[in-house]
Amino acid sequence: MSRFVFLILFYLSFGSFLPAGFAEEAEDETSKYEDFVGLDISKMSKEELIPRLEGLNLPDDRPLQVAVIPVRDEIGNPVLFLLRRSIKEAMANGADVAVLDMDTPGGRLDITLEIMEVLNEFPGITMTYINDEAISAGAIISSVTDYIYFAPLGIMGAAAAVASTGQEIPETMQAKIKSYLDARIESYAQDKQLRNSVIKAMMDKEYEFVEDNILISPKGELLSLTASKAIVPFGDPPQPLVSDGIAESIEEIFEYGFGVTDTVITRYEASWSEEFAAFLEWLTPVLFGIGIVMLVVELKTPAFGLLGLLGIGLILIAVFGHNVAGLAGFEAIILLVVGFAMIAIEAFVLPGTFIFGILGVLCVLGGMVWSFADVWPVVPEPGQEPVDWKLNTESLEVGIVNLAIGIVIAIVVLWAVWKYLPHSPLFRKVVHHGHSGSPSPVVSGGGRYVDGASLPDIGASGIVISDLHPLGIVEIDGKRYEATTSVGDLRKGAAIQVVGYKSYSLLVDKKELR
Repeated sequence: MSRFVFLILFYLSFGSFLPAGFAEEAEDETSKYEDFVGLDISKMSKEELIPRLEGLNLPDDRPLQVAVIPVRDEIGNPVLFLLRRSIKEAMANGADVAVLDMDTPGGRLDITLEIMEVLNEFPGITMTYINDEAISAGAIISSVTDYIYFAPLGIMGAAAAVASTGQEIPETMQAKIKSYLDARIESYAQDKQLRNSVIKAMMDKEYEFVEDNILISPKGELLSLTASKAIVPFGDPPQPLVSDGIAESIEEIFEYGFGVTDTVITRYEASWSEEFAAFLEWLTPVLFGIGIVMLVVELKTPAFGLLGLLGIGLILIAVFGHNVAGLAGFEAIILLVVGFAMIAIEAFVLPGTFIFGILGVLCVLGGMVWSFADVWPVVPEPGQEPVDWKLNTESLEVGIVNLAIGIVIAIVVLWAVWKYLPHSPLFRKVVHHGHSGSPSPVVSGGGRYVDGASLPDIGASGIVISDLHPLGIVEIDGKRYEATTSVGDLRKGAAIQVVGYKSYSLLVDKKELR
């Protein structure tokens, strides 16, 4: 017991063993600065809370067009897709101001960088309304908008980069990320030096942020700001630390800060479609690959059925996901429809011409790639209609890579299909779904009997009942059989001759008439 008492007394008196002035020196490092205290916003008028902005170029002959876009929950693909689609629509509709109605705990760094690029495309005024949180990635996104407003309970800060698991990133990588983000943010907010320092203090806990002899953020801590602290003025002439005002609503910002009451506010809303598109994003190559497989298999069967419809459906679903994500418009879908129509003409109307088939395949492949196209309206001045459109060519490179992966998947699956599945009753039932009047197939294994009856001998003649592409139905001596052409396609009514047997059908060629 006496040992523990001694240890307690030792630790309590430890300060007396330190070099003279050591404790005082550590304390003096922070005590030499004034405390950072927020304003008492409860005693401030609306005009003080939302100062009038100067130098705004606003329309005076029409209402101010405002687009309000929600940034809710975690920063991920659904937020990016909604924001990109909304910004493009706002530009096309002549919006003057884009407002991010933000309440987010943060999210993915790569998505944050993409959102910064999307905001940079908007030609008008960009603004963030922090209602109520802009944490981590939310703070970084806010920093690249022209103006930042807080709700009374708004909080902004703690923007250090962490891994997707929530763990700390290694120090070397952390330094690289900080350096990169510092440069990006500074390039977006060149004339807002205080804002740059604020964001740096939010990202780097080793950064000590002092302004006007006030310690805003001590070393070893990440900066977070409430609405009352974010509006504290610094410098000469005085400027708010990071907030342009505190407002109860977005409408108040325009009434007091912009001095405008004649506004048309369009509010964009998130829906299930963004979540669906985010889910489809990583599945796109698989959907492309399986869709191609189903179409190829279907075109090799005597009638167009379930597999063909499923193949078209999978490809269209993948393209629809990109449309929802704010990428390609309906151009990709039009290309696909035209392509499928041309392939159908080649397969069922004008077989053997090849030109329709080749053009159809090119249209389908082009539609798949174009579904990734990131096309932006070109607006000369905020509020004006687009005069042109521009394409982000990098998006097409992503489309080509996804299509290439899909084709590789298709080749592998088709190899497996031709090698293993023709003998499967389920496979044969699916590929002939909806085809009426089909006879019992030739028994698997290449035998000469089906349903107890002898098959036609080699050299037997007949006619085509259902087009052979290359699989179809033939009639020989009044009986119908499944048959496959050895080369090319054969149309209904063509004369044929049995030349052999395959694992599950007759092998026939066109009979040359003498």
